[in-house]
Amino acid sequence: MTTATQAQSRTQQLRWSESVIVKTAIFLPKTREIKTMDANGIVRICKIDRLDLHHARSMWKFIQEAVECAWPVAFAANSGYSPDRWFCDCCTDMNDLK
Repeated sequence: MTTATQAQSRTQQLRWSESVIVKTAIFLPKTREIKTMDANGIVRICKIDRLDLHHARSMWKFIQEAVECAWPVAFAANSGYSPDRWFCDCCTDMNDLK
């Protein structure tokens, strides 16, 4: 049996950024975006309307915690987008990707 996640992973390969320390994160309700800025000044954007609501909320909570605790974060983008500009997922340890 194939799950939706397995089917998606075959059609949309995620591209991951290097791990960075996120210094600032904001949610913009008008545009429904999460914006982050890392220690190198790179701004990344997530359009939350393109995500499952539960996933968007848990990712926002994770990002807030990562900022507070200064965790290294790797960002993922799909559909050929650069994870240094856009993201749809993130994790704190590159080992989480395996």
